[in-house]
Amino acid sequence: MATSLEASSPDPGKPGRRGPALERVTLNLTPRSAEALDRAVEITKDSKTDTINRAIQTYTYLMEAIEEGGSIHVRRSPGGDLETIHFL
Repeated sequence: MATSLEASSPDPGKPGRRGPALERVTLNLTPRSAEALDRAVEITKDSKTDTINRAIQTYTYLMEAIEEGGSIHVRRSPGGDLETIHFL
């Protein structure tokens, strides 16, 4: 069963509002993604909205790096092997 998450957006017409208007979306998460979101929120102590926003920005950054001919690597522990991350 998918989880529905609706990101709340402040009223852009409110006084003192700065920056670009926010976009409201409805997101259906698979159970695996919902668990990953909960884990990310637990680790970062950020809200679900902030966590999703950062995830989208990070994913875009990584995809742009790959699109430009780069590659993504991670070392999970000091002295550990360098692993190449592949996105399917």
